[in-house]
Amino acid sequence: MVAPDLFDAIAEPDVLLPLVMANAMSPRLWRLGRRIATAPDPLEAARRVVDTSFTHASPQAVARMSGYLDLDAERRRLGARVVDDAIADIAKALPERRRRGLMPDDDAVEAGLAAGRFPAYSYANVDVVHAARRTPGGPGQRPRGLTSCVDEAALFAALATTNPEVNGHLDGIVLMQSNTHCTVFGWTGDDAWWFWGKQALFTPAEFARWVEQNHDGDAADALLTIMGAPMRRIISRRGTLDIAGGCSSLPPDEVQRTLAAIDRFFGRRPNALNGCTDTLRQVPPSPHDRLFDGAVRCTSAEQVQGLVRQALHGDAGDRTAGTHAMLAFRSLDLDDLTPYLHAARRGPLVAGLATTLGSADEAIAAIAALETLPALGDPRRLALPDEVLGRGSASPAERALMLHVLLERIDGGPVRTVLMGDDAVTRSGSLAVRASDLAQVDAGVVDPAGRAFDEVAPAGEQ
Repeated sequence: MVAPDLFDAIAEPDVLLPLVMANAMSPRLWRLGRRIATAPDPLEAARRVVDTSFTHASPQAVARMSGYLDLDAERRRLGARVVDDAIADIAKALPERRRRGLMPDDDAVEAGLAAGRFPAYSYANVDVVHAARRTPGGPGQRPRGLTSCVDEAALFAALATTNPEVNGHLDGIVLMQSNTHCTVFGWTGDDAWWFWGKQALFTPAEFARWVEQNHDGDAADALLTIMGAPMRRIISRRGTLDIAGGCSSLPPDEVQRTLAAIDRFFGRRPNALNGCTDTLRQVPPSPHDRLFDGAVRCTSAEQVQGLVRQALHGDAGDRTAGTHAMLAFRSLDLDDLTPYLHAARRGPLVAGLATTLGSADEAIAAIAALETLPALGDPRRLALPDEVLGRGSASPAERALMLHVLLERIDGGPVRTVLMGDDAVTRSGSLAVRASDLAQVDAGVVDPAGRAFDEVAPAGEQ
């Protein structure tokens, strides 16, 4: 649930639900929401907020800013079928989207695929998106608020569901996802809308006009152009309809209501959905529904945060949903911090940095070059090392996590990092480093019972 990448979102689509909840936990999201509070058309106002506040990144920009994923490593982690099915759709979509003028005339992504790598798309809450920027003139010069379609869908969904003028009238809201694109679809009675990107929000009439003007009335061609590949999943707060997998955690009645609304909007059933319910296998429902049911009645980020923290003390489903939301929010107020370490180890930028360092002293020096403010503006939350490198600043906990990952890669031995109040200590063998000032300290100060990142990297993660 921490910084899921493109393939995580395909393997386990429910990872996107905590991302929406984490956005609802953010005061920044609610500040953005004030811009739509009194707008005559709050949905269009929400689209404009996403469009004007964030910069959509092309695959080339993602690769330049965030590096590349190793496809073989992703296959080992998630299974070859997940990765290969996605890559097949992506490889087919890229030249077609370029032919239609939807992508720049640059085959760098195809060249990367041939070399077994893919731009390192990862998805995060609005505060991480905001923080992961470089200062003007710095290396990479990351634009303000660099986003992907998934980030934009999660932002739009959070803005919509925290606005009472919208959520008070919705019959349903879902993410419609292919292996190359993610959109938001909502409806009230016979009325509906479709957010398919930060520059486009369609009503049924607007979509019909767009189809006539740009696709000679062929709605199927229009849908494929937008989605880039056949639709594979429909995700709501109650679960996921996995079209390719033939299973659903959505209740059957909600599946039928959703498909009926989609049929009305497009004037036909999209090809990918034809027959999708004929042999549908029902799987356990999402644990996130009850948390969302409470969150839509909240009137501030603080209330949503309180709701999520209460869920940590509920039944098993509530605890799962609450924990996943806290991880997506990047809270350090959790007993088990290992998901952060697992995500940190996968970062292409910190892995690349490690290859340039020859010793623990050089790793410490690299971290000393960072500014000392928290990357997310709050020392109780955690940016990952790749995000810290984008921001150029880190809290003690963020510095400690980055040092932890670098030492694992440089020395190959066990490393332990323990949070100690507002500070942290990272230990590797006889070396112990205090994060706040990067001073070497007596290894005996490390509390063996303190909250810690785990000690040994699982096979294949280094």
